[in-house]
Amino acid sequence: MSLANLNLKTQMGNIPSMTFITAAATLDLNQQAVQVTATTAWAITLPNVTEAAGMWYSFSATILDSGAVTIQDNGDSANWTDLLLNADNDRCLLYSTGVEWFVIAAYASDGTGVLDVI
Repeated sequence: MSLANLNLKTQMGNIPSMTFITAAATLDLNQQAVQVTATTAWAITLPNVTEAAGMWYSFSATILDSGAVTIQDNGDSANWTDLLLNADNDRCLLYSTGVEWFVIAAYASDGTGVLDVI
């Protein structure tokens, strides 16, 4: 296949664009790359784990003042524990198996390198 004929969206499926979130929200299947900005505490709810099977969701946080963002499932994932983004530049990568959400990578910028679970 020549480079001129390469259509990444067709070859790789949907390539998500960045979603910017500043208040409580429930994600849909197209909001896979998420930048959150928080000055207060609020939550993001992941999409249905079955519908998101095989999908990756990445989060990066800008946390100001006493802000914090809880990442929670919608009650349908086996073995889920909420994650807390409560420091600037906290980030994580999640994957849905269709049965449960897995934390593939997580980084807390508070010096511990480990995100809080709640």
